[in-house]
Amino acid sequence: MNSQLQTKPELSGVVLAGGRAGRLKGQDKTRLQFGGQTLLARTLEILDPLCSEKLISSNSLKTYNNCRIIPDRSPGQGPLGALYSCLLAARNTYLLIVATDMPFITTGALQKLWQEQDGFDVV
Repeated sequence: MNSQLQTKPELSGVVLAGGRAGRLKGQDKTRLQFGGQTLLARTLEILDPLCSEKLISSNSLKTYNNCRIIPDRSPGQGPLGALYSCLLAARNTYLLIVATDMPFITTGALQKLWQEQDGFDVV
């Protein structure tokens, strides 16, 4: 982790953990193992150094380690519906959004995106 990041920014980390799992024949992708961790645990660990709040967009999870679970306000709308629900639920102005099935994303890459956001609405 870069030493330039002294405190967590007022940033809400969002993990998109929903979907119908059609490609996985109904298997819950959040529970798939990668590098000795579930994909969900890995994604949250990557977000943790950067985010003062962590949200999980899911219609099936009820609780998860100090995270707020955000169900879709309008089920069946896919990722855009999930984003809408999380935008309304987030306590911070800025959100860092990652899908749970992106195991190769790094904290460093997300930190770089956050550092480059000044003056832009989306990076």
